[in-house]
Amino acid sequence: MSGVDDLAGGLGGLEQAADVGPVGGDDVGPQVRGGLGDGGVDDVAGAGQREQPAGGMRNGLGQRDDLAAAQQPPQLHLGWRAAQTREPRAAGPSRHAADYGLLKGVRAPEQEQVGSTGATLVKAAFERLGWGVAVNSEHDLGTDLFVMARDERRFDLGQVIGVQVKAGRRYLKYPSRRGGVVVGWWFRDDDRAHVDAWLSHALPHLIVLHDPVSEQSHWAHVTQDAVLSTGKGAKILVPKENTIDAAHRDALLQIAGTARAGISLEGSAWTGAASLQPKDRLRHALVVPRLIAPHPNAGFDEPVSPVQAIALLTQARLATFQHFAEKYANVPTLADAVQSPAWGWRLVGALGHRLTTGELSQLQALLGDDTSDATERAALTVVVAAELMEAGRVDEAVPLLEDELGRDEAEPLDHAWLRLQHARACAEVGRLNDARDDAAFVQRLRITHPDDITTTAIAGVAAMIVFSTTPWTERNVGSVVQGADTAAPGGEPKR
Repeated sequence: MSGVDDLAGGLGGLEQAADVGPVGGDDVGPQVRGGLGDGGVDDVAGAGQREQPAGGMRNGLGQRDDLAAAQQPPQLHLGWRAAQTREPRAAGPSRHAADYGLLKGVRAPEQEQVGSTGATLVKAAFERLGWGVAVNSEHDLGTDLFVMARDERRFDLGQVIGVQVKAGRRYLKYPSRRGGVVVGWWFRDDDRAHVDAWLSHALPHLIVLHDPVSEQSHWAHVTQDAVLSTGKGAKILVPKENTIDAAHRDALLQIAGTARAGISLEGSAWTGAASLQPKDRLRHALVVPRLIAPHPNAGFDEPVSPVQAIALLTQARLATFQHFAEKYANVPTLADAVQSPAWGWRLVGALGHRLTTGELSQLQALLGDDTSDATERAALTVVVAAELMEAGRVDEAVPLLEDELGRDEAEPLDHAWLRLQHARACAEVGRLNDARDDAAFVQRLRITHPDDITTTAIAGVAAMIVFSTTPWTERNVGSVVQGADTAAPGGEPKR
């Protein structure tokens, strides 16, 4: 097969899917920190040692890393050494422990140690997931940690969760039972100060109860539906099964994604997706071209960019592209684009050659060009692999995709795009388990990137692959119809 229909189909039926509808610091001297807490990690910043966050963590939120130990007079540590070795003290004014805010015989409260340990263990649990954690030690008004979500490949997703830790058995004194078995605990907020602050926060928040006996941390997402009124106060159930571990990664990712706005396409028919970052534009041009290509009625007042030209070709608007090439000297013809010093125009030329002749040679030759970046290379690999599959050359598509995936350099969405094509290829050669695994991975885009329109298109095709590679007795028709019913707009009519 050849022509534009091959390209659209080769990209995975995306438009068709749219149609389917611890730096340790010595804190010397008691410091009472004002906050909303009634115990645990909120009440006492504390006498004695307490683990402080690494500078890189707090600096990430614009906070200073001022360690109390660095501010203490050096005589303090020398004085202790003299007392231990019975050496005479250096001449000078007498120094007493009280001079440094220390009171002999004062004992730190047990809850301080429990609270600090609890927060440290919760932080470590998120770090084991590969997530970034910033400790909110200076301005804690109900949020102990800011947790930055990352995917399994350690790519930062730009999503942050606020976490409040309550550590100690006293926070587990209101169990919820089902059939005599404890299924969770009620966190009670007598005046709703905590709960209302979390609900009104710009970031999603978790309440985490840490059990010092089992050393398990249990969490609940604070939402309007989860909060129950107790009159003047409120309570929220923290399920026992909700632990911070790999088994709950997807659930935590979904919570992190709730702060992102949904997809809105109003007005995009004329303006397109003007707010896209450069690294996302090429993928959009190939998956949802009408958001990148100039509107048919927009005229020819400005020259098109390489990405816009790619979108035009994906829409089969060859005559429109040729008009731009005739009018503007900086827009090359398809024949000249192949020899352009700019990689983007070379891709335009190679695509044009494929569309007009049905040959893949120029696209394949471009794969050997080492001037492309990870985003460009991922897009080109998708195009070539898809076209190879359409031409019945799946045995060439599989190693091509696996080589690019093996680089492990693509951004999360581009990585998923590659995985989708790999799923298609594996399904073609009978590697059904691999196909299902890839497609299931791609489905997670709905959780991690709900604000990207190409997510819905790519995940929609993945839903159909999951369905088609699953035994009949296990198929769920409703889920595939719902998964394939995407918000991705179709392209302009082919002509």
